[in-house]
Amino acid sequence: MRSRLISLLGAGGLVLGSVGLAGAGGAQPAPDVTFGFTGAPEAWVVPEGICSIVVSAYGAQGGDHLYVDGPNGLGGRGGRATATLAVAPGDVLTVRVGGAGESIWRFGTAGGAGGWNGGGDGGSLEDVSPGAGGGGATDVSIDGTVVLVAGGGGGVGGWSVGEAEGGPFGDGGAGGGVVGGVGRAQLASPGGGGSATAPGAGGLNSDGAPSGQPGAPGQGGAGGDGVLRVYDGAGGGGGGGWFGGGGGGATASGAAGGGGGGSGYGPPGTVFESGVREGDGLLTITFGDPCPDETTPTTSTSTTSTTVAPSTAAPGGTRGRGAARPVVAPPTYAG
Repeated sequence: MRSRLISLLGAGGLVLGSVGLAGAGGAQPAPDVTFGFTGAPEAWVVPEGICSIVVSAYGAQGGDHLYVDGPNGLGGRGGRATATLAVAPGDVLTVRVGGAGESIWRFGTAGGAGGWNGGGDGGSLEDVSPGAGGGGATDVSIDGTVVLVAGGGGGVGGWSVGEAEGGPFGDGGAGGGVVGGVGRAQLASPGGGGSATAPGAGGLNSDGAPSGQPGAPGQGGAGGDGVLRVYDGAGGGGGGGWFGGGGGGATASGAAGGGGGGSGYGPPGTVFESGVREGDGLLTITFGDPCPDETTPTTSTSTTSTTVAPSTAAPGGTRGRGAARPVVAPPTYAG
């Protein structure tokens, strides 16, 4: 059999094992390929002889609320999606590993930035307690079509009093999973989690008025802004995902709403887990089944013609602070 070769394009975040060669004893175990966070898309070309891969994607964590003794309000952890994907040699996979949402201090001003690849920004609140940014999603596309997504966690909502006592805070919702988790809150309402079919709703402020922004396909909603001496805690940003989580609502007292987690996506048979990843996201590829042996000639007495309807391209979107990119629908996934 021929050697298995790996072709890489822009692989700044790649870690490769040694490449196994086929010998008299048969094919050796295939190496893992690991993508860490780089803040940019990376491309990987399926090598010769490989027609199946196992992909595990991990979304990024939402930002924490920090105090002198460490974090005492927690962003939601990123989700995980694992699937076996059918591929062909030469297929181009585009990998986007989500970045963690920015954590915030009590006496900040601007909200924490959303993590790269769809994390929503935290709400702002001058000199009191802004919200943390939501975590970015991690996804993989094959020849331009998104096939697997792990959701990012929501960012924690700010709180202007009680930090030394450690909360309770408006923690961010967990990243999906099939469904993203709902954030926590006290007087305000948290951001909703993204689902398989819809983004999470934005949270309300403590007066019951709209505050946090709803999520969108591929994008977490921004947390609600506070107003000094009126709303003393700003909402956390929603996590990115197949559908992003909503931003949390601002509050006049107590914990502002945490952002909701983003949802995951994958083909039938995908295994989903919620809230398992701390920090930045991650993606691994493990080689599966080799391609069938095509050396045996075949004969055919008939000709079959098949017409395939063209797919419909979904509008591009903005994922966190990244650039727009086209994807294929259905289902819709912009980012």
